[in-house]
Amino acid sequence: MNKLILIKDSLENKISYYLLAALLITLPYNRFYSQLFLAAFIIHSLIFINRQKLKQAFRLPVLMAGAVWIITLAGLAWSPDRNEGFAELFRQSPLLVFPFFLLISQFPVYQYRKNLLTLFGISCVVVIIYLFIDALSTIINYHLPLSAFSSIAFINHNFSRPIELHATYLSLFLSLCLVFFMQCFLQERIFKKRLVFVLGMLVLLAGLLQLASRSVLIATIFVFIVVFPLFLPRGTIRFRFITSALLISLLALGSILTISSFKKRYVTELRNDLTTTTLNNEDLEPRAKRWAFVMELISHKPLTGYGSGTEKRILKDIYFENRYYNSFLNGLNAHNEYLSIWLKTGALSLGFFLASLLYALILAWKRKDALFASFMPLCCIVSFSENIFDVSKGIFFYALFYSLFIFSRKSVKDE
Repeated sequence: MNKLILIKDSLENKISYYLLAALLITLPYNRFYSQLFLAAFIIHSLIFINRQKLKQAFRLPVLMAGAVWIITLAGLAWSPDRNEGFAELFRQSPLLVFPFFLLISQFPVYQYRKNLLTLFGISCVVVIIYLFIDALSTIINYHLPLSAFSSIAFINHNFSRPIELHATYLSLFLSLCLVFFMQCFLQERIFKKRLVFVLGMLVLLAGLLQLASRSVLIATIFVFIVVFPLFLPRGTIRFRFITSALLISLLALGSILTISSFKKRYVTELRNDLTTTTLNNEDLEPRAKRWAFVMELISHKPLTGYGSGTEKRILKDIYFENRYYNSFLNGLNAHNEYLSIWLKTGALSLGFFLASLLYALILAWKRKDALFASFMPLCCIVSFSENIFDVSKGIFFYALFYSLFIFSRKSVKDE
């Protein structure tokens, strides 16, 4: 633990390290803290800035990390809703600001990446333990049976409500930590330390199931069965890992199918979400049908889109026309990042965003970086069901880890 807190380095790097550590530790909590420590990191970087550092900051990785911000900026040129567009641009600013100032600071990410991720992992484990304790306290206070843990009242958003964090984004944090702990477990040779990582993974896995985010669970299973094994030695080790991952996935699936609330969340609601039939009798409005509305709008302006900041307004109009009153009243977005970008800024912008994802995937593969390669599918898969760049925690998650992974090299070049 001392190695995580006390580091030997220059004063400039020490301050950068503690600010980045604070940023990651507080990521699962109120967004105020994330914004506060990001602002502090920017100010610190500006204090030590010089012409040489500034020259080195204009690199392809920064451009790719800030792709969505650049797309939003471009979309302002033809947007009729510029006030909302500028609000969106400001909200997404960490996508460009963080990688830019991380590079300006010349902080040796490669040297401290494991420390920073360990602190983030510990923070996520503490959060999940707290949420379980809070749920247990509620169950005891209201004299409920322990089986209430698996009821609708204690899963998904109801489970993460005490920290006021969307279940999907907390699940994303847990999934990345799960991959990191697994990597540490495989690299560690001391039994006691391996046991600590196992306990941490069990807590994270329990939290992941309790949060019941379908997209993140699917992405996590894909990462552990398909992506992560590609970076393991061929032969017995890879075979055992894939077999173990499959068995754990089957056990999780068995739990989902046997517990009614989980079955409803993972199976029934997923089926309802993907149907194209309106379910007004149940007060449900399928996500797939809303995607169809988005595609209908896109078909009128496929190349340019409607401009930054226009998504909710034009979607509310089409929701109202089709009597999707729940979606209208709640001002729901596309719930698909790819369709959202296409709708607002057109096909070329979507192509640029996809290129930034592909760039990162290729870079992760070239570097043989299993954690980086696992992070990207998590973002790519979840983006099919969420607008991750419309929410502060989604923006910070992508900006922080995309940057940390890309700059985890001793020399930053336009790879």
